[in-house]
Amino acid sequence: MTPSVPVHGATERSAGVLESPWARVKNPRPIPTRLQPEEISQLDDDQLRMLVRDNLLPRESDVDGRARWVALWALLADDPDLTELAFNALEDLMDVTEDAIEGGDLDEAATKRARKFLRGCEEAWARLQVDEQRPLGWAGRRAMAWDPLSRRVLEQLVLAIAEHRHQLTDLGDLHPVDEQLWAVLEDVGLDPAGYRRGPRPPYLTAPTSGGRGGAQDRRQLGLPPVDPQEPLGWAGSAAVGFKPPARPVLERLALAIAGHRLAVAQVDAVRSAVDEPLWAVLRDVGLDPLELRRPA
Repeated sequence: MTPSVPVHGATERSAGVLESPWARVKNPRPIPTRLQPEEISQLDDDQLRMLVRDNLLPRESDVDGRARWVALWALLADDPDLTELAFNALEDLMDVTEDAIEGGDLDEAATKRARKFLRGCEEAWARLQVDEQRPLGWAGRRAMAWDPLSRRVLEQLVLAIAEHRHQLTDLGDLHPVDEQLWAVLEDVGLDPAGYRRGPRPPYLTAPTSGGRGGAQDRRQLGLPPVDPQEPLGWAGSAAVGFKPPARPVLERLALAIAGHRLAVAQVDAVRSAVDEPLWAVLRDVGLDPLELRRPA
């Protein structure tokens, strides 16, 4: 059984951490058994460099040890502040190693080990990066449980709402129903403004209108009822391709956009250039509640 390991502890002086980071470490810094963002953020530069340096790769072959290693890098990747600190630590380690290799002062064995260490740093760097080429890549691990089709559709819905917010906050022509629509992005944890590497609209925090729109509001607007046991049940065959984990989020976004369309129409306040492209995304992805609820 692995003994409990505290986050904080004695630190090497800075020169010791960065003097030859590729060298074998006699007593590698273990991964703490209790990983919390606030405790990692309190590590000084030297302690964080040691934690990163000594855990570029899993050191323990048992299941628990591997799980702690995965948890460490997941924590560093998920929290934007910790990600920045980890990038800084890796950059320091890589700079020193690259300088040593390019300087030509290392013998053959040390050069080989330094190159291997550098590759480990590069792999760790990649673990912290977000792949923006994939749908919802900017959302990182938040989107990893969802299937590719759902990710593509979710991104279309999310970015349509974010673009609507972007344009209207520039124009200043806002209604309470707009604020309620934008709030759904935070509610489902997919507000692009909340991700450090995501697309960031200039208006980073939407004003709150005090309501999110519940079952009574949906009924008054004429939206289909929501069945918690069968998310997207109202969509019928249009929802067949979406896997269960993503369905509740898809439903929330689709109903929010449809509800916005009905609410704006009721007060006769349609801004065609901004609102209609938002509403059209429901048709584009095949999840328009106002169409799918109608009998054939």
